[in-house]
Amino acid sequence: MSEFKSDHVDERDNYYRSEAGYLQEHKDYLTPERTAKEVDFLVEVLKLRRNDRILDMACGDGRHVVELLSRGYNISGIDRSKFMLGQAANNLKVANLSTQLRLEDINHLTVQEPFDKAYLIFADIIDFDIDSFLESLHRTLSASGKFLIDFDSIKRVIEYLKINPESSYSFDAQSSTLVKQGESPVKYFSSAEIAKYLHKHDYDLVHIYGDYQGSDYSENDEGEICPRMIIIGEKRS
Repeated sequence: MSEFKSDHVDERDNYYRSEAGYLQEHKDYLTPERTAKEVDFLVEVLKLRRNDRILDMACGDGRHVVELLSRGYNISGIDRSKFMLGQAANNLKVANLSTQLRLEDINHLTVQEPFDKAYLIFADIIDFDIDSFLESLHRTLSASGKFLIDFDSIKRVIEYLKINPESSYSFDAQSSTLVKQGESPVKYFSSAEIAKYLHKHDYDLVHIYGDYQGSDYSENDEGEICPRMIIIGEKRS
């Protein structure tokens, strides 16, 4: 059976507390076929090896963890939601697989073992503190460890709001934040800002992709909008 460890993290977001939230909203997206393609991408860009110690930093219902375990990789999962971790444990049981699952806040990681690779894919950056996260991750990664973090791109967010004017969200271009009344603003980062933060916290920027097909990320106004901002970084030795 999977080992599910729980520490001090509190549930703060009803969106992740039941099947009526995140899982229901994304039910058409979270398919086995899409998960397999995303894992193909993770294996390629992080150069995953089966003897790597891998950490899924927001494992949710465990879809990537299950897929990687089924391929023979050594992976553990963490998440901030007890409900989602329970879903992950159930999915591992159905697949007759096991690994360690742990309740964690990515801004304040407490995992003790060093990991060679870590990823945060299809991520929600509500309550994301980039300085705290990168500092915390630095303690978690082994020497020359690599990581992937993946968010909606700024241009995708702006385009979504243009075609959905009835949305309760707005985008503040000056601060580059997504704003909704009564909620904390969500900061979106440019590639230049990401490079500065990585340098500040002793990482090298390896590459930035714009989608799961491996296209390069671009912030230019010309051409198609990059749906994602997928950052590959490496801890300096």
